[in-house]
Amino acid sequence: MYHLVLNGLERCNLQGQQLLPVMNFMTTFKETVSSWMTVGSIENKKEFLDSKVWLEVWLKGHRTNESQLANICHNAAVLQDFVTKSLLPHKE
Repeated sequence: MYHLVLNGLERCNLQGQQLLPVMNFMTTFKETVSSWMTVGSIENKKEFLDSKVWLEVWLKGHRTNESQLANICHNAAVLQDFVTKSLLPHKE
Protein backbone atom coordinates (compact mmCIF):
# COMPACT_ATOMS: atom_id res chain seq x y z
CA MET A 1 0.00 0.00 0.00
CA TYR A 2 2.82 2.42 0.87
CA HIS A 3 4.29 1.93 -2.62
CA LEU A 4 0.92 2.90 -4.12
CA VAL A 5 1.07 6.14 -2.15
CA LEU A 6 4.63 6.85 -3.28
CA ASN A 7 3.74 6.09 -6.90
CA GLY A 8 0.67 8.33 -6.62
CA LEU A 9 2.78 11.17 -5.22
CA GLU A 10 5.17 10.88 -8.16
CA ARG A 11 2.26 11.68 -10.48
CA CYS A 12 1.29 14.78 -8.47
CA ASN A 13 2.50 18.19 -9.60
CA LEU A 14 4.64 18.83 -6.52
CA GLN A 15 7.04 21.76 -6.54
CA GLY A 16 10.39 22.52 -4.91
CA GLN A 17 11.05 18.97 -3.78
CA GLN A 18 14.80 19.61 -3.57
CA LEU A 19 14.34 22.37 -0.94
CA LEU A 20 14.84 21.35 2.71
CA PRO A 21 11.59 22.91 4.02
CA VAL A 22 9.65 21.09 1.29
CA MET A 23 11.44 17.81 2.03
CA ASN A 24 10.54 18.17 5.72
CA PHE A 25 6.93 18.96 4.79
CA MET A 26 6.75 15.87 2.56
CA THR A 27 8.30 13.67 5.25
CA THR A 28 5.60 14.70 7.72
CA PHE A 29 2.90 13.99 5.15
CA LYS A 30 4.31 10.56 4.25
CA GLU A 31 4.79 9.54 7.90
CA THR A 32 1.21 10.54 8.73
CA VAL A 33 -0.27 8.63 5.80
CA SER A 34 1.96 5.61 6.43
CA SER A 35 0.66 5.43 10.02
CA TRP A 36 -2.71 4.53 8.51
CA MET A 37 -1.31 1.37 6.96
CA THR A 38 1.53 0.07 9.11
CA VAL A 39 1.57 -3.72 9.19
CA GLY A 40 1.09 -5.08 12.68
CA SER A 41 0.00 -1.83 14.26
CA ILE A 42 -3.08 -0.75 12.37
CA GLU A 43 -4.72 2.26 13.98
CA ASN A 44 -8.16 1.80 15.43
CA LYS A 45 -11.02 3.85 14.01
CA LYS A 46 -10.68 6.67 16.57
CA GLU A 47 -6.92 6.98 16.02
CA PHE A 48 -7.44 7.02 12.25
CA LEU A 49 -10.13 9.72 12.48
CA ASP A 50 -7.96 11.83 14.82
CA SER A 51 -5.01 11.47 12.43
CA LYS A 52 -7.16 12.29 9.39
CA VAL A 53 -8.56 15.44 11.05
CA TRP A 54 -5.05 16.48 12.12
CA LEU A 55 -3.77 16.02 8.55
CA GLU A 56 -6.65 18.07 7.10
CA VAL A 57 -6.04 20.92 9.58
CA TRP A 58 -2.28 20.74 9.00
CA LEU A 59 -2.64 20.89 5.21
CA LYS A 60 -5.19 23.73 5.42
CA GLY A 61 -2.82 25.69 7.66
CA HIS A 62 -0.04 25.34 5.10
CA ARG A 63 -2.34 26.28 2.20
CA THR A 64 -3.41 29.54 3.85
CA ASN A 65 -0.16 30.59 5.58
CA GLU A 66 1.24 33.47 3.53
CA SER A 67 4.61 33.29 5.30
CA GLN A 68 5.18 29.76 3.89
CA LEU A 69 7.22 29.12 0.79
CA ALA A 70 4.97 29.26 -2.26
CA ASN A 71 6.03 25.67 -3.01
CA ILE A 72 4.66 24.46 0.33
CA CYS A 73 1.37 26.31 -0.14
CA HIS A 74 1.01 24.79 -3.61
CA ASN A 75 1.98 21.30 -2.43
CA ALA A 76 -0.45 21.45 0.50
CA ALA A 77 -3.31 22.06 -1.94
CA VAL A 78 -2.12 19.27 -4.25
CA LEU A 79 -1.77 16.84 -1.34
CA GLN A 80 -5.22 17.69 0.00
CA ASP A 81 -6.65 16.79 -3.42
CA PHE A 82 -4.53 13.62 -3.46
CA VAL A 83 -5.90 12.53 -0.06
CA THR A 84 -9.49 13.37 -0.99
CA LYS A 85 -9.53 11.92 -4.51
CA SER A 86 -6.95 9.11 -4.42
CA LEU A 87 -6.49 7.84 -0.88
CA LEU A 88 -9.89 8.38 0.73
CA PRO A 89 -12.49 8.87 -2.01
CA HIS A 90 -14.96 6.75 -0.02
CA LYS A 91 -14.66 8.92 3.12
CA GLU A 92 -16.55 12.12 3.94
